[in-house]
Formats: sequence, structure tokens, C-alpha cells
Amino acid sequence: MPESALCIERIEQAQERLERLLAEYQADDRLTPVTVVVPSTYSALHLRRDIGRRGLVNVQFMVLPRLAELLGAPSLAARGQRPLKPLIESAAVRRAAGQASGRLEPFRDHPSFHSSLRTTFRDLRLGGSNALLTLERRGEIPAEIVRLYSVSRELTKDYYDREALADAAAETVANGEAAALADLGPVIAYLLRDLTPGGRRLLDALRKAWTCWTVVGLTRDSEANETTLGSIVPRGIRLPGPEELSSPLRRESTLLITSDTREEVRSVVRDIASAAHAGTPFHRMAVLYWQRDLYASLIAEQFAMSGVPTAGPATGRLASTPVGRMVKGMVDLAGGDLPRDEVMRWLTSCPVKSAASGFRPSRWDAISRDAGVVGGIEQWDERLARYARRQEQAANGQGDDIPEAKLLRIKQTASEAWSLRAFMLRLHDDLSPPADGSAWRGFVEWVEGLMSRYMDTASLPRTERENLEAVETSIRELENLDDVEDGTTLDGFRVALEEALGGTAAREGAFGEGVFVGSVGNAVGLRFDKVYLLGMVEGLVPPRFRDDPLLPDDDREPAGLPLRQGTAAERYEYLAAASAGLAAV
Repeated sequence: MPESALCIERIEQAQERLERLLAEYQADDRLTPVTVVVPSTYSALHLRRDIGRRGLVNVQFMVLPRLAELLGAPSLAARGQRPLKPLIESAAVRRAAGQASGRLEPFRDHPSFHSSLRTTFRDLRLGGSNALLTLERRGEIPAEIVRLYSVSRELTKDYYDREALADAAAETVANGEAAALADLGPVIAYLLRDLTPGGRRLLDALRKAWTCWTVVGLTRDSEANETTLGSIVPRGIRLPGPEELSSPLRRESTLLITSDTREEVRSVVRDIASAAHAGTPFHRMAVLYWQRDLYASLIAEQFAMSGVPTAGPATGRLASTPVGRMVKGMVDLAGGDLPRDEVMRWLTSCPVKSAASGFRPSRWDAISRDAGVVGGIEQWDERLARYARRQEQAANGQGDDIPEAKLLRIKQTASEAWSLRAFMLRLHDDLSPPADGSAWRGFVEWVEGLMSRYMDTASLPRTERENLEAVETSIRELENLDDVEDGTTLDGFRVALEEALGGTAAREGAFGEGVFVGSVGNAVGLRFDKVYLLGMVEGLVPPRFRDDPLLPDDDREPAGLPLRQGTAAERYEYLAAASAGLAAV
């Protein structure tokens, strides 16, 4: 008989309850499989390491989308459906945007319109048919957005997204057809929050047809708890107020005031170094922030300068890595007149290889400047050739009294000029893209050829090799766009490549080997000795509310769609992060 129950704890005490449940399930047989569904991959890593020190056998930790994939993907694959990749989704959005009419027609080809439309479509996906009908009745822009959404859904009807995956998993569990559950064992939903409708249906199905316990973590704010955990708690169950639970452990809290963000981060680095000297391991400390654009790169820079190891979510994008810049630089140069400043920026900042011996991009930069090259293949050809001949003539015209070192330098300059000329002539030919209207596969093969000829893979460090693999995978996925679009142009390929390189880059430092650095939301379900919460300034925390330009909250609320103004949920994350450490700064 399936057994399911709800455990409500203060979030600081939730892990103890989880450990007791694991001990109860494995009391008779330590090899009994148990699956814990966690709020994030970092929560899974933390629990595996922390509980594992006290003994952990045959317990899996996974996020809810992964569980849905295990349970629902086989049935969807049997129907001939494939997973909806972000690039396919974006292509469908672009095609739908191309049919915009009325007040939205002028924005058909604008990238910002495509980005906003994709975000809005994802929210519409969670609203159901009633929400679409409500928006249609409001007319004008809301009705047009619903029409474009229908176009996008039709284009992706052969693909399944996360919501469809969760629904398929829920149906499989409810029908008793989820064979994978036997290998998963009892399921514990641990500190989940803000489930989508499909995620909630899956959790409800597990509670009814399987052994599924739910561990809910409460903060000291009742409103934040109700808003954030309403989709987790079974209908009809009231969440207790914070005062109704046992008192939490007293935690130390310190306020640090600095003149600016740079000094704020430096002060944190100094404090972490002092704590480490006093005996606190780096992996028992965390630095959390709200404003990624303001803090992520600054924290990475200051910690790298200090030599303090870090771990956590990657802050960089593939496009900003040397490998990403290399690929994007070649595609940006294609179809143009090869401006000298852009070519040299690409050569000097990317891992480019050349057949020329003693290849030095900085020398090529100086030589092309001295030769008077501005841009255009004719200048690269003629002016470099003329410059090289002048150098050769200068070398041949020198007397016997010329120092040998100077003579060798002149000859070397001439040789380097000829090498640069040959490189640019070959690059110009190789950068000729497929004709407009060619298949996506043709553009992908073109870029792969460029990478093979010009990428200096031998010089890449370990982290960059990981980035190279990610870039190659992202580029190959562009071939799938042939399923939804009839060819593309060079400009269209550039847009898609920009998105493909928007994925996160590899991160140096493994979890548990350095100071955890991430956003406030990453800390839910983690535990540290000391937590630093950066940027706690009025006007920045909580982040400023930004309404949806296509479907503002005034249109969303009557339709029952997620609202952009989510201060209660953000407060839950803040309180959970503050309680993740025995001390908070």
C-alpha cells in the first residue's frame, strides 16, 4: 500500500528530518533504494557530501525535471515526439514573430521582440486554455500574442517541453505504467517550491500511487511561505505559522557597510581569508548575491586575484570564452571586407593557429598597420605584398657594415608580411559562407570546417577544452533547425549562433573545494558555517519590478498567469539563504 505524508519543518531543521526519513526507509535493509527530489543540482551535491560522511548507500538525488524525464520520456518517444531544444523553440518563436500584425508588426524582426515573446510564450504554456480565452477577450495586443503563441505551438507540435514531460510522467504514474519507479524506490520531495502545473500533477500522482513523502521548509515569513509553497502542499492543508513550530537555533548576524561594491567584495574576501586562517574550511562558506550583472564578474575577479578557490554556478557564457570568441569572430568577419582592427582583435584574443613558423599575432598587427592596411582583400593583398618587397629591397641594399641583427630583423619582417598576406588570402576564401537560403546543415559544416582549420586546440587548457566540447555540441544542434525552417541566411545564422553560444561556460573549481559563489536562490537546501549576502541596499533588494512589455501584470492577473512582481517568493529565497549559515554577514 503506498504511503505518503507531509513533513513541515523550519527550513533550518529540514535536513535532520530528511536524514530520519532515510534511516527509517533503510532500517531493515541498507540497500533499499530511495530517491530524493531536490530543488537544485547544488542541493543534491551538498546532501550527497554532507549526509554521505555519516553513511549513505543506494540513495539518488535528482531535480524534478530529471525525475519527469525518467518516468515520462519513454511514453513520449513512443508517440514519435522529441525533446524541444532551446534553439528549436527560438526558431519557432522567430517564425511566429514574422507573422505579427497590428501594433506588433513593426517589431517582427527585432531580436528584443523575439526574446520577450519567447519568455511570454513560456508563461502562457503554464496558463491553460482558460487563460488563453481570457486574453483573447481582452483584444488588441493580448489577443495577438495568443494568436502568435498558437502559431508557435503548431510549429513545435512534434516536440515536447518540460511541462509536457511532467504531464506524461504524471499520467504514466497514475496508470501504474511507470516501471522505473521500482528502481527508484520511495520518493522524498525535499524543499521543492514554485512548481508548475505539470510538476504539481506529477507530485500529486506520486503521492496517490506511490510512496512519496514531502518535506517542506518554512521561513519566518508566513506570506512568503504561502506564496512560494502553495503549489507543494496538498490542497486543503494549512501551513502553520512560524510561531507554531519549535524555535530555531540562534544565529549570528553582522552588518557590513562599505563605500562601493568593489570595496564590499574586497572586504568579504579579506573576511573569508581571516575565517579560513582561523580554521573554517573554504567550502563551508558562501558568497551570495542578487544582482548577477553587478557582482558575478567582480567576485570572480577579486577571488582570482586573492587566490581563494571558488565553486558554484558558472558566471560566464560560452560566447565570452576564447573558444566562443574564436567561432563568433570568424562568423562575424564572414561576408565583410575584413577590417584590419576587427581581424587583429580576433587574431590577438583567440586561440588561432597558422601554418607560418613563429606565428606572432602581435607582430602581424604591427606589420599590417605599417603597411597601411585598413580593410578589403585588395589592400591585404597588394599593400602587404608591396610592404614585403620594400623590406626585401631594404635588406638587399644594405652595405657590409650593417649589423647582422638589423639585417635579420628586416628579412624577418619581410617573411612575416608574406606569411600574413598568404594567411589573409586563404582566410578570405574560407570565410565565404553558403548562399542565402542554404540549409542549416550547410552552415554548420562551414563553421566546423573553419574551426578545424583555424582553432589551435593543442594550446587549450583543460577548462577551455570543456568549453570547446560545449561549443561543438551547440553548433551541431543548429542542424536541427532544418526541421522547422526552410534554410537560412548568414544574418539568420549569426542570430542563432549567438543564442547557441549563450550557454554557460565551464567553471574552474568543483563543489566542495572552494567558497560557494552564486545567486541567493542557489542556496536553498544548502548549509554553511558562514554566509555573505551582498548588495543588500534599498532599491536593489528586492530587485526592481520590471513588467512584461507584451503582457503586463494587468493582463496576466485576470488570466491567472504568473505575475512578474514576485516579492514574496524573493523574500522566501532571501530568508532561506540567510538561514543557510550559522552566521550571516
